Amino acid sequence: MAIFLFWRSILAHLVADFPMQTSIIYRLKIKGLQGQILHGGILFISSTIFLFPYLHIKTAWIYLFLITFLHIIQDCIKVKYFKTSLYPFWPFLIDQILHFLSTAVIFLFPVSIITPFISSSNIFMKFYNNNLLVYFLIGYIAVTWHGTYFIDTFKKTFLKDNKFFKDTIIGYAVPAEEKYYGIIERVVFTTLAFFGGWFYLLIPLAAGFRFLFKKLSFASISLVGIFLSIIVGTILRIISF
Repeated sequence: MAIFLFWRSILAHLVADFPMQTSIIYRLKIKGLQGQILHGGILFISSTIFLFPYLHIKTAWIYLFLITFLHIIQDCIKVKYFKTSLYPFWPFLIDQILHFLSTAVIFLFPVSIITPFISSSNIFMKFYNNNLLVYFLIGYIAVTWHGTYFIDTFKKTFLKDNKFFKDTIIGYAVPAEEKYYGIIERVVFTTLAFFGGWFYLLIPLAAGFRFLFKKLSFASISLVGIFLSIIVGTILRIISF
């Protein structure tokens, strides 16, 4: 059951690192250690919530403090050595891989082989033990909030596109209308890819809705976002059957 707890830890990391990392928290994290500790504290809370059936086990708490410490150290290093970069995709990718690997230390703890108690009358445990729900949440967060920074850094590094995504510290100043419309857009793309078949043909039509909004540019949609959505949606369809 080690993989069971691992994916819930990954979900906790994604929730803390993206939806719960607001612009204010991000700016504080960039400024110094206090902001990085604050962000680490949010990760700790998120991980505690997602590991709640294990909180009566001592090693679960050791794991929670360890991954929080590792996350803060990684953020300190990222801010110190990669505060600005002409090729931000690589620091972003390395940072995410390291967070992924640090989460994997759960395999070293005995708690990872314990199956949480499943109560048929507890609706929260029904959701918690639903692996498919966890995979879908990971997939949709990866393609939406996470996808915003993936696409942004990819375009800056390989396409030199800074017209709509202006450089800042590690370059995450995506205009609000682009950010949130892009998130909704990729949810639609991913869902269409999940259904597959003829639904793939609706993706270009869905992309065309950008023309209805004057503040949005069709150029900024990026094929990277479409391909990312198709890949995630297709993977989710495969693991669902």
